[in-house]
Amino acid sequence: VLLCYTKNALYEKILQSDLPDDVRLFSLLRDYFPQKLRDEFLDDIRKHPLKREIVATRLTSLIVDHLGASFLAEIRRETGASTVDIARAAFAVMQLFSMQDLWSRIDTLDDKIAAARATRMRYETQRMLFRLSAWFLHRSVDLSSLEEVQQRFASKIADLEQLHQNLPSYFKDEFQERAAIFAPHEGDDTTEAARAQDLAHDLALLKLRSTFCDIALLAEKSKVKAQIAGRCYYAVSEKFGFDRLRTTLDRMQGSADPWQQRALANAIDDLWEMQGFFAEQALKSQSQSQSKNEAENLPEDSAKSPEKVVEAWFEDNSKAFVRLMPLLVEARGSLRLPMVMVLMRTFHQTASALTSPKSVKPKRVEQRIKR
Repeated sequence: VLLCYTKNALYEKILQSDLPDDVRLFSLLRDYFPQKLRDEFLDDIRKHPLKREIVATRLTSLIVDHLGASFLAEIRRETGASTVDIARAAFAVMQLFSMQDLWSRIDTLDDKIAAARATRMRYETQRMLFRLSAWFLHRSVDLSSLEEVQQRFASKIADLEQLHQNLPSYFKDEFQERAAIFAPHEGDDTTEAARAQDLAHDLALLKLRSTFCDIALLAEKSKVKAQIAGRCYYAVSEKFGFDRLRTTLDRMQGSADPWQQRALANAIDDLWEMQGFFAEQALKSQSQSQSKNEAENLPEDSAKSPEKVVEAWFEDNSKAFVRLMPLLVEARGSLRLPMVMVLMRTFHQTASALTSPKSVKPKRVEQRIKR
C-alpha cells in the first residue's frame, strides 16, 4: 500500500513538470514498446499522444521499485530538494552509470544465488544512487538539461573506469574483499558462474565509482585529465585516512540515535568534500610551478606524479597540519561523537589555514568556518 501511495504522488509531480519532455528520457518511452515496433514506427512513437504519461509512469517505477518507498523522503530531508529535482538527479545517475543494466543483471541471477546475497547486491546499488543523487543536489549542479549533464560528466567517468588499477594497495585490498562478498559461492548455479563473477567485479567497484563525479569536477576545476585527478584524489585519501574515517563513522551510525545519525552523516559528507578540497589544493600548487601540458599529464615515472604531488604539497604546508595529524592518529583507535566534532572542526580550520586569498573554499566548509 505504501509503495502505491508513493508511486501515485511521485507520478503526479513528474507529470506536472517538464521532466517527461527531457530528451534523455526518450529511452523510457522507446523501450516501452516491443523491438519490432521500435524498428518500424520510431517516429510514431515520438508523437504518441500518451508519451508524457508513459515516461512519467516508467520513471516512477524505476525510482520506487529499485530505490524504495523511503528514498524520496530521505533525500528530501538531507537536501531540501523538490520531488522533481530528486527524480532528475536520480535519473541522471542511472544514465551516467548504466544502473538499469546492472539491475537487469542482478535480476537475471535472482533465482540462481542466495536471496540474502541478491538483497545485498541491490542494497549496494541503492547506496550508490542515494549518495550520488544527494551529491548532485548538494553541489547545485544544473539538472535542467539532462543531456548537458551527460555531456559534462560521461566522458570523464569513462576515463576513470580503470582507476582502480592505479590506486594505493589499501584500496586494491578493499576492492578484492568487496568482490569476494558478491562472487559465486558454494551452492550457486554453476552455469552462471562467469556471469556472476563479472557482476561481482562491477558491484565491488560501485563504492569507487560513487566518487567519479567528485573526481570529474576536480579534473574540470584543476584542468587536468580525469585519471590524474583521480589518483591525486585517492592519494589524499590515503595520506589523511579519509576512507578509513568514513568507514568508522558509517559503522557508528548503526548504534546512534536519529540526531546522532544525522550528525555522523553530515560529517561523512564533509569528509568527502574536504578530500576533494585538499586534492584541488595539491593540484593547484603543482599547476603554479609547471606548464599547462605538464600539469595536465603528470606522467607516472615523473618526479611529479600525482602521488608525489600530494606529498610535496603536504610538506610545503606542513605547518597547517600540525594540529590535524595527531588527531588523525588518535582517531585510529576508538572514535566517539565528541571526538568526531573536534576532528571536523580541526579539518575546517586546516582548510582555512591552507586557503590563500585567491583560493575558494568549499561552500559548506566556508559557512562552518564563519560560524
